[in-house]
Amino acid sequence: MWQSLESVSSSLRPKIHTAKFEEKNYNDQKKKISCDFVKSLVCITFDISLESLNAKTRQGARTALARQIAMYLVHVRFGINLAEIGQIFNRDRTTVSHACRLVEDMRDRVEIDFLIECLERSVSEWQKLCHSEEISL
Repeated sequence: MWQSLESVSSSLRPKIHTAKFEEKNYNDQKKKISCDFVKSLVCITFDISLESLNAKTRQGARTALARQIAMYLVHVRFGINLAEIGQIFNRDRTTVSHACRLVEDMRDRVEIDFLIECLERSVSEWQKLCHSEEISL
């Protein structure tokens, strides 16, 4: 009897492992699609290239601000942790943390708060559209 339970248990392990792997891949794919959308939205808003936003160097004040706002949106709207955002944007997690604090402080300025609210609304509408199309992001 014990041998048969052992064999059943061991035969289930690969299926459980595979299901966890597939779920992780699915979640990673959702994060990537969500981040790509935010990056594109911010690039259009700030009239900068995606290459500039993704560059390892600062690329000037306008691009740095756009990148900081994109990192903030990804963190706030999707709840992605700072380390993962750092990987997505080719930055250290402490840089992402600094960006999020900086953007939060900048929201005291009416024009910046309005801009971020508009971007958040756009992300929210995109999420609704994805859910209505049963893409489930």
